[in-house]
Amino acid sequence: MQRSFKFKVKDNSYTVSIPNPAQIIEVEQQKALITSGTYRQMNSAGTVSSQVALDYVDMHAYLIVMVPELIKDMRDRGVNSILEMDIFDLKELKGAYKEQFVPFTNEWMAALAEEPESEDDK
Repeated sequence: MQRSFKFKVKDNSYTVSIPNPAQIIEVEQQKALITSGTYRQMNSAGTVSSQVALDYVDMHAYLIVMVPELIKDMRDRGVNSILEMDIFDLKELKGAYKEQFVPFTNEWMAALAEEPESEDDK
């Protein structure tokens, strides 16, 4: 499993590493904060609009915690938040996120979900 990768967005490249436990918790806190505690209800709504919204929530939460340099670069260009981006720029960022970031996240999440080998299994 790779422990980091280069996240490329437009002409920029950012090194993203597997998060530590505090960052994993912070990502979940960001999701709750952005949705005012309604993340679970939005997830179970089953509508196209709620799924699109949750994609943006997830992207925002992960990027703000794990790629703070990207957020700084955005602020330097006058954009205070991913959620305030022009919809076409946001679509481009979402494409890069889905193509590059999500597979990396899925890989380390799957590794974390595996049960550690116990002494009895040896």
